[in-house]
Amino acid sequence: MNNVESNKDQGNHHNESIQPEVGKEQKYRLIFENTPLGALHFNKDGTITDCNDAFVKIIGSSREALIGLNMLKLTDKKMVEAVKAALEGRNGFYKGIYQSVTANKSTPVSVHFAPYVNEVGDNSGGVGIVEDITEKELTLAAIAEKEAYFEKLFESSPEGIVILDVNDCVMRCNKTFCNMFGYTMQEITSKPVNSLIVPEHLKDEAEELTRIAAKGTIIKRDTVRIKKDGSPVYVSILANPITFKGGQIAIYGIYRDISTQKSTEAALLKAKIKAEESDRLKTAFLNNLSHEVRTPMNAIMGFSHMLNEKNISEEQTRHITQIILKSSDKLLSVIDDIVKISTIESGTLEVSNNTFDINALLNDVCLEYAEQVKGKGIRFRYHSKLTDQESMVLSDESKVRQILSILVNNAIKYTSKGHVEVGCTIEETNLKFYVADTGCGIDQAHQAIIFKHFRQGKVNPDELQSGMGLGLPIAKGYVEVLGGNIWLDTSEDSGSLFFFTIPYKPVHQKPLKREANHYMMIEGQRTVLVVEDEEYNFSLTEEILSFQDIKVLHAWNGKEAVAMAKENDDISLVLMDIKMPVMGGFEATKLIKAFKPDLPIIALTAYALEGDRQLALHNGCDDYLSKPVSIKVLENMVSKYLV
Repeated sequence: MNNVESNKDQGNHHNESIQPEVGKEQKYRLIFENTPLGALHFNKDGTITDCNDAFVKIIGSSREALIGLNMLKLTDKKMVEAVKAALEGRNGFYKGIYQSVTANKSTPVSVHFAPYVNEVGDNSGGVGIVEDITEKELTLAAIAEKEAYFEKLFESSPEGIVILDVNDCVMRCNKTFCNMFGYTMQEITSKPVNSLIVPEHLKDEAEELTRIAAKGTIIKRDTVRIKKDGSPVYVSILANPITFKGGQIAIYGIYRDISTQKSTEAALLKAKIKAEESDRLKTAFLNNLSHEVRTPMNAIMGFSHMLNEKNISEEQTRHITQIILKSSDKLLSVIDDIVKISTIESGTLEVSNNTFDINALLNDVCLEYAEQVKGKGIRFRYHSKLTDQESMVLSDESKVRQILSILVNNAIKYTSKGHVEVGCTIEETNLKFYVADTGCGIDQAHQAIIFKHFRQGKVNPDELQSGMGLGLPIAKGYVEVLGGNIWLDTSEDSGSLFFFTIPYKPVHQKPLKREANHYMMIEGQRTVLVVEDEEYNFSLTEEILSFQDIKVLHAWNGKEAVAMAKENDDISLVLMDIKMPVMGGFEATKLIKAFKPDLPIIALTAYALEGDRQLALHNGCDDYLSKPVSIKVLENMVSKYLV
């Protein structure tokens, strides 16, 4: 009994020890079957002996097809190697797209294999845990795509991008940033950015920006940085601190090269200042022009009215007439200057070369200004190192005379004591003229601007001297069109010394003998046809011609002139205006010359620009006079063709 009981007890004891083992196996089986991961067991031959539903679903097959499958015979070599590792007592791993041999399905999976050791410690096969990583791979691919996208943005950005650590060292930057400052990626990475691109005088500013960023403030600043070669570059900086869990870990900086923008802004500012200066000067010019026109006009109009008053003596009449004539000359000079500068600016200035005597020209200039100098009590002399033979040159005498007249007139105007001297020498292939004076001189600040329009030695509009500031620009334009240069050597309170050169073109002939213009009486009455559409201009011409016993015919336009020339064979000379209604002067001249080619026609016109004389001669006129014309000049011209 005891033995039986003992055996029974032992049997009961055995049953009690087995029961927990069975429960444990059921527990593991429950886990095996219900885990969301695929699970499989294979024996030491590599044959699958068991698998769960999750594995079946992942593979896309059936339990019956999978049980008995020898994994060592799979075509996927990586899978076979991972299985062998487990059978050899090691952990194996496989990750890839598994092509099921039992179903037409490819699945991205990761598989962890481990050896299966039995109760006695022998390796009796292996187990595998399989995870379907389709979603994970899609997520990783999306993340990788985004990373690649942002990487492309980072590297392709037209702005320089830099990421700095808390010590201002470069953690990373893009190619644009490197190119902007001339460094390679290796030269700039891990280096303190301030030591590379911040100029010495802006170190404090850069450190201040770092301190501001450390406080979490976004920075925006236009400033200057330097390239590797030391050249400056204007940049616009936008910096944003990067924080994590309440602490700053880096600074994200964007650098934009604004050098072109700054250059444009500087150019615009310069243009603005220039425009404002130009407006100011033009205002001053217009004010001065008004003054220069109204002053002689006041004298002309006032004294003209006085001539109509009774009880004006002959002596007073002569005096008033002289004032009117001088005022008229001054007014004409103002108009001439405006016309000349307009011609220069339009690029229509032409050169008319002729042979003339430099020494005689200098002498004429001295004689022309002798009375004006004498009245101021200063000495005026000229000095030429040219022999009589050397002084015969080919150039535009009229322009050279006007250049000298402008310089001499300015010298006399600004000299109150001492002397004015004009001279000429030969210097290599040029004629070098000079005009020196002992006047007030020109300070250094204004020497660069006196050859510009509307500028004088003093630039304050309230201090402008008489004149419009066009003389020297005209002289400069004439010198340059002749192929020369003009400059000055002067300082304030020590007088001025102007130089100009023109090409020296000697003419080997004897000096010309100048004959003084003189008035010649015309014997016998002659008939002159005056073609003029302005009544007062005709009346003036008629009065001048009446002193020479000339019969005057009047045509109001070119058409009438052609008809009268055909009908009247007594006409000995035609004075032809150019701009007229119905038919202009040039067309009328050509028609008259067609049937009376020997009849002299003189253009008497208000067209007085450079080249107008040549234009008149080209259109058939025999000579040319510009309005207003002096009595003596007109009388001599008429005498030239009627005597």
